[in-house]
Amino acid sequence: MRYTLYCILILILAITTLNSQSNYKVIVDEKFDDPSTKDWIQSNTIYQDLKIENGVYYLEGNHTNNLGWSYKDLGLKVNNNYIIEFDIKQVAGDDNSGFGLIFGMNPAKTEYYKFSITSTQFRKLQGYWDSKTYDLRDWKKKSSVIKQMNEWNRIKLVRTRNLLELYVNNVMVAAYGKFKDNGRNIAIFVEKKGMKVEIDNFKLTTFDYEVKNVVGADKPLSREYLPFNTEENEKFCYVSADGNTMYVTREDGKNKSNIWVSKFDGKKWGNLTKLPFPINNNGHNGIISASADQNTLYLMNTYKPNGEPDKSGISVTNKTKDGWEVPKTIDVENLINKNKYVSYFFTSDNKILLIAVQPNDEDYDEQSLFVSFIKEDGTYTEPKNLGPTINTLAMDFNPFLAPDSKTLYYSSTGRPGYGSADIWVTRRLDDTWQNWTEPENLGPIVNSSGFELNLSLDAKGDFAYLGSYDKTLAGYKGEGDIMKLELPEGAKPEPVVLVYGKVLNKKTNEPIAAKINYFDLTTGKEYGTANSDINTGEYNIVLPRGVNFGFKSGASGYVSISENLDLTKLNRYEEIERNLYLVPIEVGQNIRLNNLFFDTGKYDLKESSNSELNNLLKLLELNPNMKIKIIGYTDNVGSDANNLILSKNRANSVYEWLLKNNIEKSKLSSVGLGEKDPVATNETEEGRQLNRRVEFTIIEK
Repeated sequence: MRYTLYCILILILAITTLNSQSNYKVIVDEKFDDPSTKDWIQSNTIYQDLKIENGVYYLEGNHTNNLGWSYKDLGLKVNNNYIIEFDIKQVAGDDNSGFGLIFGMNPAKTEYYKFSITSTQFRKLQGYWDSKTYDLRDWKKKSSVIKQMNEWNRIKLVRTRNLLELYVNNVMVAAYGKFKDNGRNIAIFVEKKGMKVEIDNFKLTTFDYEVKNVVGADKPLSREYLPFNTEENEKFCYVSADGNTMYVTREDGKNKSNIWVSKFDGKKWGNLTKLPFPINNNGHNGIISASADQNTLYLMNTYKPNGEPDKSGISVTNKTKDGWEVPKTIDVENLINKNKYVSYFFTSDNKILLIAVQPNDEDYDEQSLFVSFIKEDGTYTEPKNLGPTINTLAMDFNPFLAPDSKTLYYSSTGRPGYGSADIWVTRRLDDTWQNWTEPENLGPIVNSSGFELNLSLDAKGDFAYLGSYDKTLAGYKGEGDIMKLELPEGAKPEPVVLVYGKVLNKKTNEPIAAKINYFDLTTGKEYGTANSDINTGEYNIVLPRGVNFGFKSGASGYVSISENLDLTKLNRYEEIERNLYLVPIEVGQNIRLNNLFFDTGKYDLKESSNSELNNLLKLLELNPNMKIKIIGYTDNVGSDANNLILSKNRANSVYEWLLKNNIEKSKLSSVGLGEKDPVATNETEEGRQLNRRVEFTIIEK
């Protein structure tokens, strides 16, 4: 899995962030030039020897079992944002043991954070509370940015709200987004007896910082926990495109989770119902996302052929007449994850997969966001890093790409916010997937002082659904609950259209299970596929604005009647019902070519007609014995003679195009019938538009 460290760019972004802060105030600026100063402890005890001499501060460890340290009360307030930086050099002692900075220490010295480096170029971030030491970041490999014995290192700590950023020699080596300020005290330390360090140029600076919120984050926003929450941990949710189905991952006992579903009846959400086997087995089961039609579910982990748990990874299951099929494994090229956590998101068209992983033991960061694209064989490409505008050196995870395919929501512990993990929004600027707007926080109403796990929204995009651990809101029931909340105006995605309907047999009006393709009529680019319900023929697709779409259904033994929908001027969310029809391949059947386009009064085929022409070409190639008659029609505007000529010329344009594409002349004929055989009234523009058409009739099959 290709992966490029973005340390330099992330450092530049971090400096930019610092430059956006204000009211810098230097509190301490110590050069250690005055040996008589009382500001720093100078003493020789059983634990350490401390003295100022020759313009530096000396610290030597004296105790076999305890740290040697220089303890200092910096007078910081709990909510201060600050920068601590100093030079430090080891000059004697064990070069494989740590030295560095203890910070955020309470007066009793029972809670603190500890950042260590060694002269053998290792580093570690730890926390100490509840009488236990926690390895918050434990690197197994050397870092070349750390200098060795008798060389100066510059250590810098930047605390911005809940975020810690740690630098060594002006390179950020860690970010930790769950900082809990235990106190204002610090200590510079050595771990072992006989270790000796020199310290110089100690500086403490405080500053103000405001979280960059989306527009409207300061306005009153409604939020509520949903009624189906229980005392269990409802930790992850996904809402369907139409907003009427909620999938929830819930922990059900130790080392087990299951997928549950709730339906919205137009007034309230129903109780959660557990999905059946094989979706839920006796392992870790979790929802990732669903297709817009809900006929396909994407699931955490993989399954054995008998439906039992297999291993970590991703699976997909499709609805059948009898329920859900056994989930099949989805392969992603060179997907590597060294973190114990992973998260995924599939877009509703299944073409794009977003992934949060740690791909390398040597990485500075915990988790980063990547994108992968579907290939022709159904597997996915090697993940591509989304870049330093989004990814930090902490955890960036649980991505959700809105139906507009541009607006990305994700959780992060690597940005200063309101809690240990906040939800941020950014917008994709181009198709490289590297250029994004600067992430913005969804604000203090959406993001609590706790942990916001994931966000999901329906196609309309006015409200979001959130896995939250906010215990301050009424209705909280369990460890994690699902919340409905109003999105701030600046966090809403671009408008889309939810197209829904049924795929029907044109001859009998019976529902058909079919595959639906939707594409750009101008460029031919395919935007996605969907499947109609195997029992009802119902389908849902979500189309972003700015495109003139064509879409068609397909099933064996049928010819599709294509449809189109021009969304180039869409400026608000819409829901459009559009039934799709399939015509059985039978002699005498007429099929309208809806996606043929001509300029007014002309018969030259426009480029946007190519998809329809290619569909007809493919039909004839797959059915070598088929013969068709191409028929042109007009409305009643204009003279009969002119309309007859125009209809003949338009039918002949299709005829000539097929000949140029190697269809035998003996299989084709064309005729123009002018104003004859109208399919609608000519008294309205809508009716006249329906009457202006080109069809073909199956003569032989």
